[in-house]
Amino acid sequence: MGIEYVLKTPSDVIWHIYLDEHSRLVYNKMQSNKWSDAMLLDKCIIKNFSATVDINEQIHIVAYTSIKQLIYYQWNGSQWLYSIITTIRSRFQDIEFINILSELEHVHILYYIKSTLYKNMETLYHYYGNGFNWQGGKILSFPSEDNIDIISAYWYDINSLYLHYSYKKKNNTLIYRSIFDRKQYTWSNPIQVLKTDSILQDIQICIDEDKKIHMIGINTENNVYTLYYVDDENERIIINAQPKPFISPIIKYLKGNIYVAWAIDDRIFSIISTNMGNSFNKLKDVIANDILPFYHVTIKEDGYSQYEKSFGKIYPLFQSYENLVL
Repeated sequence: MGIEYVLKTPSDVIWHIYLDEHSRLVYNKMQSNKWSDAMLLDKCIIKNFSATVDINEQIHIVAYTSIKQLIYYQWNGSQWLYSIITTIRSRFQDIEFINILSELEHVHILYYIKSTLYKNMETLYHYYGNGFNWQGGKILSFPSEDNIDIISAYWYDINSLYLHYSYKKKNNTLIYRSIFDRKQYTWSNPIQVLKTDSILQDIQICIDEDKKIHMIGINTENNVYTLYYVDDENERIIINAQPKPFISPIIKYLKGNIYVAWAIDDRIFSIISTNMGNSFNKLKDVIANDILPFYHVTIKEDGYSQYEKSFGKIYPLFQSYENLVL
């Protein structure tokens, strides 16, 4: 299952942006409950991409290509415009994390350049602008042996962009947070917010209304995949363990409850905690034929883009399976 993007504009037009069987960017959109034909956006072979919409209904995409170019695309209402942000020249470097977000005044792009060379430097960049005039630059650097993974970047509120990343040290996984202040245009120094005594991958994070952090991650050992929940006191709970990989794990906080969901083969499984992560109830599952994981992007009332990772059907009828899962 590959991640796709569903963007809902303020006027309720729905854009579906995804990669075709040749890894090229394709899109279509739904107006008045009718989908347009799928259109090829570019012939470039895409390795990874991120998409968002802004309050003015412009579509923004940042994509990393097979020839190591990071390209920005903008739908301005009548046509696609594009510019090359950077090109990776070294065969030992690659971009493994990209994210694009919007707020009232700017579009924001974050990307992380990783290295396969031991004791080389890896760098996280942040740029903001109107799509073609950018400001910003390098915000964090790490030695490659630190085994850094960027987890997420999202607007916690209109003035605070939260960045979370993981740092693997011996048999521990440490989670750090840095915050971008939109008023001051500055990043805070990273602080440690979680620590767990196991190596976790595919980490997902949510924050409740009291700003407490909730995390899930997967540990792989002896061909067993174990999905853990970790709370803000660093307490771990085993959600599930199995011989097959978990597909697209999700954690959400909603109205005092914590929901965890994931896919395996043709089913979506979910579990709920009604006591803030102290315990989880019995597993339930739904048949997942033709259901895929996607990012549902909407515009909040304050004018910034919000991402929700979900399962659903996109074409020909957009339908989120959040209610069934949760």
